[in-house]
Amino acid sequence: MAGEHTFRIRLPEPDGLVLGKLRAMHIMSTRFWEEIGFGYARDGSGEGHW
Repeated sequence: MAGEHTFRIRLPEPDGLVLGKLRAMHIMSTRFWEEIGFGYARDGSGEGHW
């Protein structure tokens, strides 16, 4: 039964490593992109402080 906070993944073939693969995937929140980013908001570029 799928609820409001449930999603279903349908793969073309069985994959026993799918949970590990999803765990390694990072999705930044909108707050990250709007406030911090990779320095774009703070520095005007993503080159860092050097």
